[in-house]
Amino acid sequence: MAGIPKTLIKCVLSGTIHSGQGWSTGFYYALASNPTFDQGDLNDWNTGLETTMGTDLGQIATTLFDSSTTSLQFTSYFYPASSLLATGVSTPAASVHAGTSSPGMPALCAVVASLRSATPGRSGRGRLYWPATAPILGTDGQISTSNAAGVAYNTAHAFSAMNAELYPGDIAAELVVASFTRGIAYPVISVVCDSLVDTQHRRQDKFTSAHTQTTAVT
Repeated sequence: MAGIPKTLIKCVLSGTIHSGQGWSTGFYYALASNPTFDQGDLNDWNTGLETTMGTDLGQIATTLFDSSTTSLQFTSYFYPASSLLATGVSTPAASVHAGTSSPGMPALCAVVASLRSATPGRSGRGRLYWPATAPILGTDGQISTSNAAGVAYNTAHAFSAMNAELYPGDIAAELVVASFTRGIAYPVISVVCDSLVDTQHRRQDKFTSAHTQTTAVT
């Protein structure tokens, strides 16, 4: 495992599903220069995530979330260039967005937004999992073309808006696909979202089994 020769900010958006279970999704920004860690600057950046991305996040929530599913807060982590460990973490910034519909899908359902760089293959891609607890489905069981296009647009528009912002100290920041294993950070150039409802694969901080039943075979 190698450090990435750029200063990175890992941004994590977290919330609740069906009023109880938790979810989170994350992405990385690379800074054009390598400032030293400053808590105030990181807090300002974290607050700016909600200020800049909030309208698009609200639209994604309206499209996919039920009324008991929310996005709640951003937390950002500061990784100095070539470091494998974060040296600072922001205070959470409020980001409360919820859907308006009744729950219609299990908590593990999600719509995936694929973050694409110019580098082909898995190493050049990232994934965001948006909870999909109340999407409008067609007779084929998939979300509509307009909803898939809307999620892709709102995701890309939110990131484009952040790309246009500056990290405190007038440092340019760029959305990247980052791999600490490979020591790379590739700029994201597009967002792809299709109509299939995926699952969050019961990732560590998402879902735990409420019941387990074992029955003997005789």
